[in-house]
Amino acid sequence: MNIRAIESRDWPALMAVQAACYTELEPESEAALKSKWQLAPATCLALADAQDRLVGYCLAHPWNGQALPKLGVKTTPADGERLYLHDLAIAPSARGKGRAKSLVEAVLKCAKRQGFKKVTLVSVQGSQGFWQGCGFAASARQAPPDYGDEAQVMAQHL
Repeated sequence: MNIRAIESRDWPALMAVQAACYTELEPESEAALKSKWQLAPATCLALADAQDRLVGYCLAHPWNGQALPKLGVKTTPADGERLYLHDLAIAPSARGKGRAKSLVEAVLKCAKRQGFKKVTLVSVQGSQGFWQGCGFAASARQAPPDYGDEAQVMAQHL
């Protein structure tokens, strides 16, 4: 497996991975997800298999720390020392070998290189334990309702 930048040719596979992974939330549109990539391609990474096909991805973008981004809407530019980790998904066939954690580590490394001081995310579908294992801690901040009933805002200082 290889971690690399997301490329234009990856979008059909990326959308398929999203559909396979998000069973409790309505999948986001390609336009909404692409807006994150176009805003911050250096912090949007692909996990590729031996044939260089996308089997996982992470979309993260600068965030001003104000209202948490809503699901399904295009992201607009924001400045600040915070990175919002919007989405991480690994195809079911590629799970179970620590690849998701490696992808998170790669995004955090990019964030540090770019001078971000904090990374925030909303944990969904019972993934809080995974994020804690990656160094994130629960926040008192409330997640927007569109993230689901079990959603938990989490953050990590870099």
